[in-house]
Parts: sequence; structure tokens; C-alpha cells
Amino acid sequence: LSPPAYQILREASTEDAFTGSLLGEKRPGDFLCQGCGSTLFESADKYDSKTGWPSFTRPADEHSVTHRKENTPLAVVVEVRCAHCHGHLGHVFPD
Repeated sequence: LSPPAYQILREASTEDAFTGSLLGEKRPGDFLCQGCGSTLFESADKYDSKTGWPSFTRPADEHSVTHRKENTPLAVVVEVRCAHCHGHLGHVFPD
């Protein structure tokens, strides 16, 4: 893993909004975990959330990712991780 990828996947860091190479990706296909290569999401489920990070309506299958609630000072958010290698993928926020 590159140093930035390691920080995100293994140390639960976050890349700056609107800087990720997959944000504008529109080709058909699967989105794979950079840590282990597992299929996480399908391009048909990707949408523009206007947040600056790739967003998906659902994982590739129910066993692709895990979810863990986190209490923050502002809200309860859900951390999303790769179910296989436990790499940090981001957060789901309430609407």
C-alpha cells in the first residue's frame, strides 16, 4: 500500500474531499478493496452524493462490508470496513 492508502485503510484516516481518483469514475465494473482485492461495490450502485467521496447505495453483497456505530460529538455515524481485511472504507452519515 502507498503511505496515503495505508493511513486510510489501516489507520482509519480520511482523504481530503474531492481528491480521490475514483470520485469521477463512471466505467462499468466493480470497486475492489485496495487492501485485499475483495469486491466491495458495483458501479451500478455508485451515485454522486455531492460530498466529495465516492458513494454507493449498497455493497456488492451483504457480506462485502461490515458496519460499526461510532458516537461523535455531532452525531452517531457508522464506520464501513472491508469484511475480509477490515480496511477502513469510510462512514455513513444519517440524512
